[in-house]
Amino acid sequence: MMETFKTNTSDQREIQIKFKQTSHKNVTKIYIIECLTNCILNIDGNTNALHQYDIILLSAFKKVALAAPINNTETIIRTYQEEIDLLMAKPIFIAGNNSLMSDFLKHDNENSTFLIFRNLKYCHGYCQQIALLEQTHSIDRYLHYEVQILVIALLTELLRVRVKSNSASDSHLPRTKNIRYQSRDMKGGAILKYMVTHIQTVNLENISRHFNYQPNYFSKMFVNIFSQTFADKLGETKTEIGKKLLSFTNESINEISKDLGYKSTTSFSRSFKKRTQISPNKYRELFSKNK
Repeated sequence: MMETFKTNTSDQREIQIKFKQTSHKNVTKIYIIECLTNCILNIDGNTNALHQYDIILLSAFKKVALAAPINNTETIIRTYQEEIDLLMAKPIFIAGNNSLMSDFLKHDNENSTFLIFRNLKYCHGYCQQIALLEQTHSIDRYLHYEVQILVIALLTELLRVRVKSNSASDSHLPRTKNIRYQSRDMKGGAILKYMVTHIQTVNLENISRHFNYQPNYFSKMFVNIFSQTFADKLGETKTEIGKKLLSFTNESINEISKDLGYKSTTSFSRSFKKRTQISPNKYRELFSKNK
């Protein structure tokens, strides 16, 4: 089931996105949001700055809302409420060796649970084809089967590119402090979520203590999960959050520096430029021109 939601320059309030609740045996419901423009989406109190062609998968949530337009620009998203037979999809998840997706699709998730994938223009074709099929007035069992195949193909592509495209720092998985026996993907998601939530104060000592590890052991485990040191990942995460704040807020560079836990704007600017080759002010200027 596909719907399109948009806000225009006259809208001053957010638009609540409603999905129809259905219940059928032996199938799993999955909710997909495709961003056709830059927009801000609120999911159970989590504000997410999104760009055109970002894709969000949701399996558990209470409220989703499209925020009022940014800087008087129109915002458009397309939502899909689909049902997939996990017996059809299971071989793909096994082949992809992706425990994160399997855990994501579990029926017992009660907390807000969603995955964000960034900059997937080529996946627009899958979504467009699903939309075309679902615009057919009479959905018969053959069309329903075709839609399931396309949804599974989309999930397969998301599995293939998950390392490059999944924005783990923005995604939201059920929080847990006991990650010792979790899968690698679940550990990575929980660690990144803690880093983002505590971005002002997080360091190796307090994050190790939070997850009940010794710093030396946690540091080695971190490299095994992310293939980079904690310090490198922290700097990268601060830069990504900084980009969003520069793009979607009117906060000053000084305010953003404080939000990210830097001692001075000079430290923030130096770190930002090291990773992007341009200054924060230049990044904001370029984003404003390209909107």
